[in-house]
Amino acid sequence: MKKENSKGTNFWLKLYIALVAVAGIAALIIILMYPLPTISIWEIIFLMGLNLTFSFFQVTLPSGMSISLSFPITMGIFLLFGPAPAIITLIPGLVIHSLRRATPWRLPFNIGQVSLSLILASSVFRIYGDFPATFSLQDHLFLMLGVLFLFDTFSNALVCGALVLQGRGNFFKLFFSSLISDVIKIIPIYYTIGIIFTLVYQQEGILGGFLVSLPLISVYFILRDQQLIKESQEKALVDSLTNLYNRRYIENWFSKNLPQINQRCGELSVLLLDIDNFKQVNDNYGHQVGDFVLRFVSRRIENSVRDSDIVARYGGEEFIILLPDTPPEIASQVGERIRENIAGHPCETSWGKIYLTVSIGMASLRGQDEDKKNKEELIRQADNAAYLAKFQGKNQVCSYQ
Repeated sequence: MKKENSKGTNFWLKLYIALVAVAGIAALIIILMYPLPTISIWEIIFLMGLNLTFSFFQVTLPSGMSISLSFPITMGIFLLFGPAPAIITLIPGLVIHSLRRATPWRLPFNIGQVSLSLILASSVFRIYGDFPATFSLQDHLFLMLGVLFLFDTFSNALVCGALVLQGRGNFFKLFFSSLISDVIKIIPIYYTIGIIFTLVYQQEGILGGFLVSLPLISVYFILRDQQLIKESQEKALVDSLTNLYNRRYIENWFSKNLPQINQRCGELSVLLLDIDNFKQVNDNYGHQVGDFVLRFVSRRIENSVRDSDIVARYGGEEFIILLPDTPPEIASQVGERIRENIAGHPCETSWGKIYLTVSIGMASLRGQDEDKKNKEELIRQADNAAYLAKFQGKNQVCSYQ
């Protein structure tokens, strides 16, 4: 069943990519049939080379999307000369980027996506007046920002459509998180540079465009350093073996969120899970198989809970699951679902199938509790319940009473 669903998803993804590619390239061909704005062949060669050079400088945004420093240059060309020259000068960079990533099949989609986004944005611009136009900073600043924001909106919508068909999540959640991230991280830097590039190039031509583009190198190193810092911070809170959160993350989460939960009389349930007889797995099969088992259990837990729940490796073969806004009766059902998903699916290893069970303890913080529990007490109660599950024969969920 899962295999058939994967095939179906793959078909719709390929169809979507093909439709976007065909629609975008067709739209590009149509606008190329009309006279291009006044732009010399030397300007096209210069701007194409500039775009190609900066396409080698890639940064990854917090949303996970990779973007090159040629983006502000493309925006400037778009504002100066319209969508057709912007797309033409961008294509060599897209080709190189696709070849570097060994994903030539993405090239038609990327061209189609950029073409559609730029053409749609310029169509909205035409409602205001001729496009492209002679810009003055005072009269057209907000209009220029508006057109660039429209391009970003259309582009994000098309990309998120492909991500949804890849099974990456809900469209609206992906779209708005990506758009908000762009508004915070891209627009202040990239759009400002794009607008400055537009205004200077309009006055000084090729030489002015070249001089304005040089600060982009500094922008690249600033964004790259921010990316490296963010990655190092995330690694410090993630267990390297299972790729789940680690104990430090749980400590930070409690410090930040538990006072707020107590203040608003909210609910929080904690599941503490321990793999039964895990020492025998290590003794009988070795630590490599033991590590494989830990990763297997991690994925089974993740597949059994909501996206808003927090799953972490708490130490050794012990895992902790935080269930915000979850009453104890529901938390017990979640614990039972986790237990069934592990016990009902043997772990396929190089030594054959290993049948696993887990003992789970549950404790809850309820809004009507007179005495607000702290982190240590809540985890101690869940640990006592897990010990009771072990004592009563393992492979079961016990709640703290």
